[in-house]
Amino acid sequence: MMHGLDFIKLMPRKKSMLGFSLLELVLVLFLMGTVMLTSLFLVDGADDQARYEDTKNKLSMIKRAIVGDAARTINGEPEVSGFVADMGRLPACIRELVDGKCVDSDPTPPLWALNIASGLWAGWRGPYLETAGSAVFRDGWGNKDADINEDASNFGWEFDDSVLGELSFTSFGKDGASGVTAEDYTADISININRHDYATNLVNWDTLNLSFNKRSDAMKVIAKETLRLKLSSISNGVINTMAVTTPTADPIADNASRDAQDFLSLQFPEDHLILIPSTGVIPVLAGTMIVPAGSSLDTTTLTAAAGELVFSAGRVNVAPCDTEDCILPVKAGEIIVPAGTSLGVDGITLTLGAGNFTLPASIVAPIDVGLVSNDLPVKIGVHSLTVVCNKVGNADDAKRYDGNCTDTSTNEPQYFKLAPRQALPLKPNPLIWTVE
Repeated sequence: MMHGLDFIKLMPRKKSMLGFSLLELVLVLFLMGTVMLTSLFLVDGADDQARYEDTKNKLSMIKRAIVGDAARTINGEPEVSGFVADMGRLPACIRELVDGKCVDSDPTPPLWALNIASGLWAGWRGPYLETAGSAVFRDGWGNKDADINEDASNFGWEFDDSVLGELSFTSFGKDGASGVTAEDYTADISININRHDYATNLVNWDTLNLSFNKRSDAMKVIAKETLRLKLSSISNGVINTMAVTTPTADPIADNASRDAQDFLSLQFPEDHLILIPSTGVIPVLAGTMIVPAGSSLDTTTLTAAAGELVFSAGRVNVAPCDTEDCILPVKAGEIIVPAGTSLGVDGITLTLGAGNFTLPASIVAPIDVGLVSNDLPVKIGVHSLTVVCNKVGNADDAKRYDGNCTDTSTNEPQYFKLAPRQALPLKPNPLIWTVE
């Protein structure tokens, strides 16, 4: 006899329905597609951002390669580096920052080397851009220029030098199309370099005082119009030169050409200039000389007013003072003169006795000399001031004057540094120039 439960167990069972409905499948596929599409957009967006950041960084690298980074310091001073500091000009293309040329046929640029006369180093010492082993430096999008020659010179960047003294570099963004200003990755990205980034003007350097520091106890006379003051700077990879563009057989005409150079002074001294020995003693012969008005004499002490001492020809037995008048600028102060010296009633004619004319170095006045230009444009970099020999047509041209113009210089130039957007250096006033 079957119980109720046994009857239930013997009843046939319906099979379970396994799997998804069509609606569920569509929903799953939709969700999976959304996830995949979102991931794709995220990856693509991240890649675009990375390329954008790479492009911005490379633009900064280009500017730094050209004008350096004024924010960086070495021993507390702004670092001076980059193409302009080495070559003295802006690059003509981006490739110049990599291998020194814009096209293969360009001549090899002057390479980094020391110029003895100025004491300055100059020339190309790149590469100024790191290309990670590649010969090109493209933006983050890898853009190329349709013009093969332009692409070879600027690696797909837009290089604009249409404004004199300025440069602009542009990436055309993700789509490589110019003129796009949309707020997305297709927009153009640019960086500019203007004159304030790499140049300045030395104002009022046309007025400088020059003092000679005589180290030996030997007499020295500088013949009139034999020297110039020279501001040495880099121009196209070499130091600016005193060489006359079209030299002639006429030294007067050649010197007139030099007189127009803004980085030079006019010839000096105006008259034969006596440099007092380190002892302060100038042996003199009996005769007359002229002293500044307002001077007075008490036995052997001449209280000189500021002005010029003019030693008449023959008073100093050193050429050319033995045959021509020679001068010595002085400040107000006391000078010891030989016994038997007298001051004339005109107050300026001193009749010397033979002996020693002795004056302290502190009484010697500087001479007035300066560059031709009172507003001289110069590039960033290291520059030097030198007193140079002005012997037109001579191999010693522009040699640093160290007491003569015939041997290797033993003195040092006066250096100064110009960094981008920094305060101008103070002009040396006076400029102390040491001679033997």
